Amino acid sequence: MSYIAGSLLMHTGDEYLGFRCFANLINRYTLYNFYSFDMPKVNVFFHCFVRLLKERVPRLAQLMGELQIQCSVFLFEWVIALFSNIFSLEVSARLWDSYLFYGDPYLMKVCIAISALVERQLNDENFEMLVIMFKSVDSYMNEESLFAQIESTKLTDKQYE
Repeated sequence: MSYIAGSLLMHTGDEYLGFRCFANLINRYTLYNFYSFDMPKVNVFFHCFVRLLKERVPRLAQLMGELQIQCSVFLFEWVIALFSNIFSLEVSARLWDSYLFYGDPYLMKVCIAISALVERQLNDENFEMLVIMFKSVDSYMNEESLFAQIESTKLTDKQYE
């Protein structure tokens, strides 16, 4: 919560307004499920991610399977912090703007786009290196490539279900 609360406080400059924004933000469906630790619903998000990863980013999905890396290792942290833990304040603010406009499916779109950019950087990764890549994705991409990849990542409502 500190990433989101701190970012909101920096943007609003007012504790009460920051708190109101925070309360409204975490009451959105996906974030509420993550913050309430409603694991059956969080697992649905993980399942959708894995299914889309296999379809859209197959080489990375295969490597994760071979190394037995579960998406929960990194995905939970990405979503619960709304990507503030892996990107700069400026990039996070752009992501948040789009998330607030497009809604919960945008979170999945960003996760798949980030994964596609990580896949481009793959060489001969082992378990530790791949986890490090997921925890420090900002080292493997710039703002322009991230938003270009997000824009080119098309998801239908049926794929997100």
